[in-house]
Amino acid sequence: MRTKSRSIAIWTVVALVGAIAWGVIALLVILAFTGLFAGGPISKAVSSRDGEPLRVAYERFGHRQSQFHPVKLDLTLDDAAFQEGEARVYVDRTYLEDLQVQSTSPMPNSQESGPDRTA
Repeated sequence: MRTKSRSIAIWTVVALVGAIAWGVIALLVILAFTGLFAGGPISKAVSSRDGEPLRVAYERFGHRQSQFHPVKLDLTLDDAAFQEGEARVYVDRTYLEDLQVQSTSPMPNSQESGPDRTA
């Protein structure tokens, strides 16, 4: 009789571990489809302030080491950002040092560096 109750206890533990494992797998699949590991509905975000001419679209969960899904940062400038047909956008140097810039579109007419920023 002891063997039977011990066997039931073992199978109960096995069933519990299996249920937890399936729950973790299901959670990972849901997170993957929503965008935690790559592009998806919750991975994209837009930031802007009222009255400011700049809008930034970015991915919440950047994957810096991914060659197949690079981090994309979209800057959109309103007409108010332009003075005499030119606009200046400054990017913090520490941000650029953490990334490997692969492309810039459209290409700027010029670039200039400062002590803590790049234009």
